[in-house]
Amino acid sequence: WLINGETGLVADPVTASSLAASLDDVLRDDALADRLGDAGRTRVGRYFSTERVASQLSALLRSVVRQPAGGA
Repeated sequence: WLINGETGLVADPVTASSLAASLDDVLRDDALADRLGDAGRTRVGRYFSTERVASQLSALLRSVVRQPAGGA
C-alpha cells in the first residue's frame, strides 16, 4: 500500500487540482520522483514478492481446507 510522502503521494480523488498538484510535484522534482520510486520498488519487493504472496495464499488455502464443512 502507498505511504504518503514515502512511496507515493496521496491526492484527493474528488479534486482534480489535488491530483494535478501531486503530479506537478513529481514531474518538477527529479529527486522526489527518484526517492518515491526507489522506496516503492523496495516496498513491493519486500511485501509483495511472488514468493511471499504465494506463501501467504498457500497458508490461507490450507487453513480453509482444514475447516469443517459449513465453516464452523
